[in-house]
Amino acid sequence: FVVVDWSGERWSAVAERLDGGAFLGWDGTSSVNFMEDAKKALKLKTPVFSVVNEVVAPYRLIKTPDEIKLMRYGGLVMDNLFQWILENEVIQLRMTQCKLRGLINQKLRSSSSSDTLSFNTMVLFGENGESVHGRTEKNDRPLKRGDSVLIDCGIHLNGAHGLCTDATMTIFVGEPREEFIQAEAVLRRAMNNAFRWIRPGITGEKADSFVRGVMKKAGYDLIHGTGHGIGHECHEMPSLSSKNPKRKMILEEGMTFTIEPGIYSPFGAIRYEVFGMLTKDGFEPFNWVPLEPLEHFIVEL
Repeated sequence: FVVVDWSGERWSAVAERLDGGAFLGWDGTSSVNFMEDAKKALKLKTPVFSVVNEVVAPYRLIKTPDEIKLMRYGGLVMDNLFQWILENEVIQLRMTQCKLRGLINQKLRSSSSSDTLSFNTMVLFGENGESVHGRTEKNDRPLKRGDSVLIDCGIHLNGAHGLCTDATMTIFVGEPREEFIQAEAVLRRAMNNAFRWIRPGITGEKADSFVRGVMKKAGYDLIHGTGHGIGHECHEMPSLSSKNPKRKMILEEGMTFTIEPGIYSPFGAIRYEVFGMLTKDGFEPFNWVPLEPLEHFIVEL
């Protein structure tokens, strides 16, 4: 197969390589509209597309210097967004989850010059955060004092086919209840343990154990993986997990992934997420705001 450089003339570069019965390999993540564009641009009535995600995925694992540079910029975008939320009275009593999500999406798009989100932004108040993959529209309600506010969002840098960002923070409206304070301290210890011990040469499963072990010792269960690869897809390899079929994959320098432990309960959730790269010395976050101390995330309304 031939990997075509997509940075230049794009479709003309593809067309030059098509000959008779040749087919196009598709990574399986592009939109239907993208495939229709391909069909028209190549002037093929019945182009043959073959899903080759398993072939392409290994080439995405180690990011190029240009990709790292763009993802570092993405980390700055996410930090600026979170600081904007925390410092500009964006959160207001009685606003709904959907209202806050709309403001976040608008800010993300304007600050990154991209219209394409990495995924549907998640904003969950209080008890709605108990579901790991909760939907903002479901059980939408006004914000009240004492709520936790979980925000999970990201943007495709350089449009729909660019690199992704993914970050999470939890804000507290008023002084957090004691259960949150205890849980937050455990999450900090778990994340710090990951930063200390994750190195090239270990498996994703081993990396997951550095977080899971700390939480288990403190009496908490991590009900999802520690993190996931991130790049052109928001979720790609490697997987920092105890259950993923590819958890035995060896982590290498230049891979990019998230670290995002969370604790979920009937009164709310707390999760912090950073994304970054693996260097020879360990994990280097691209975004830093979620690593600030608890006091940074308390807003008085």
